[in-house]
Amino acid sequence: MKNGSILIISNDEQVGRTITEKVKLLRGSDSIKQVTYIEAISVLNSTQPSLIMVYSSSFDSVGIIKEIRTLKYLDKVPIIFIMDKFDEELLLYAFDNGIDDFILKTEPDSVILTRILLTIQKSILYKQIDMTSEIMSAAGIVDKESGIYTKEYTPLAFKHF
Repeated sequence: MKNGSILIISNDEQVGRTITEKVKLLRGSDSIKQVTYIEAISVLNSTQPSLIMVYSSSFDSVGIIKEIRTLKYLDKVPIIFIMDKFDEELLLYAFDNGIDDFILKTEPDSVILTRILLTIQKSILYKQIDMTSEIMSAAGIVDKESGIYTKEYTPLAFKHF
């Protein structure tokens, strides 16, 4: 999978196809792949999508999210959780285990597209912030441990605020 790729993980083949078709309709330029929970980790070990979408109908499926979040190279890849119906307890459990956003399977296409675009945009911004922080740390502008401007650069930083 390449940049601009979306991995849809679902053990319900029909739901997976429905979501894939909606995403294709909305984001035709993306590479979209649908896999089962069992296939997901092996696919993710060989690729890094721009977005992961996980369909869930029970608490058991949150295990795949936990497993994905243990893979260091995927810690910044956003995950959208797809639910049949709103279940606050399941949703909170999923957020506790690393999802970035959620949608209901029945949402209008415009809502699904908006959530996908916003999630990808946030991910890009977070990567840019991380890169800027790394550059500033490497240059000695920001202390690596605390993330605070070093004594030498503090006056310059405050001058620009």
